[in-house]
Amino acid sequence: MKFTKKIISLLTIIIFSILLSLLVVEVGFRVLAIPKINFSSTTFSDLLYQSWKSDQLFVPSGDRIIRMASNVGTDNYWRSESHGFRFNPNNITENVPLQTQKILMIGDSFTYGDGVKHDEAYPVKFENNLLNVGKNVRVDNAGVPGYGPDQEYIYLNELLRVRQYDVIVWNINLNDLWDANASCLFRKTPFGLIRFPGWMNTHYILMSYARSTNPVLVHSYVVNYFLAGMRGFVGKDRFTYGCSKFSPTGDEQFYDFTEKIIFFNESLKRYFQKYALPTKLVYVLTPFRGDFHAQSGSQQRAFLNTAEDNIDRFMNDKGYAYLNASKTMVSLGAPIIDPSAEFFLDEKEFGDYSHLNATGNAVFAKLIAEWIAPILQ
Repeated sequence: MKFTKKIISLLTIIIFSILLSLLVVEVGFRVLAIPKINFSSTTFSDLLYQSWKSDQLFVPSGDRIIRMASNVGTDNYWRSESHGFRFNPNNITENVPLQTQKILMIGDSFTYGDGVKHDEAYPVKFENNLLNVGKNVRVDNAGVPGYGPDQEYIYLNELLRVRQYDVIVWNINLNDLWDANASCLFRKTPFGLIRFPGWMNTHYILMSYARSTNPVLVHSYVVNYFLAGMRGFVGKDRFTYGCSKFSPTGDEQFYDFTEKIIFFNESLKRYFQKYALPTKLVYVLTPFRGDFHAQSGSQQRAFLNTAEDNIDRFMNDKGYAYLNASKTMVSLGAPIIDPSAEFFLDEKEFGDYSHLNATGNAVFAKLIAEWIAPILQ
């Protein structure tokens, strides 16, 4: 009993000392009139900070780092449905006829349809293609810009608890090799994969700070400089403490990515078997250009080809239902190395030509619809 009281007294003294020290530091900052760090400045390299303060489509998520809010937005580009899906003009009602085959598209901005209107996005075009050949389907667009495979897996598990799907199309992209590290929420250990909470990621922390209305957090110099120090220590826009690697090599990124895909696939397979679900899981490698236009053509081609070949080899060796749509679209005449390729967005209009334009989304959707149609009943 005495020992417990001593421990409590010691903890009380420690906590009080820490709070007193923070108060002294806070007063010191104010007396010295040291300016606070502006997180939205280009110098600080967090250009998204200002949009986080005003754009309510994305909100912090303790599980997934960020998520799309439900039923927000009204325009023809940013608008979500009840489960955080992108608005699909075909699916105005929640009621789905019994004979309808339900398909889930999950992925990142390529799945969402970054840069195009709702009815131009690949999942909607994909749905229209299947409807036009007599397939009775409904497609949910669970693409979330900025997501990596870890976030997509957690999101998928959340959806499966409230909905059943006949087919899940998991869209992966070459940038998932980076996102699996930057937005790492699962890390392999000798004891298996360990899950990390989303609130340990710097993206979540800074977004929560940007949205905070708590006067202590908003006006505190200590909090401001603590976050600046944290961001400076990491040196990255996204980083999960204890999970992400500071300077991973390309081989490490690929290994981590494949280990996670194996784990996610086996976990979902067990789930479908446990509940006797006929759900089919397929993978699609989406067309990629990314930021490699800054590199020389030979470097860029070598990197893209090697990464794609490695993913192809892995997916095929595992026997997963898989289509490399990126190489298929190249064969159709859309060289992903060429910034002027007609299947991709115009940099001058959108400031981003790494995503598909309306034509590219339509071609992409047709390819996937033709590939998937035979497996539908």
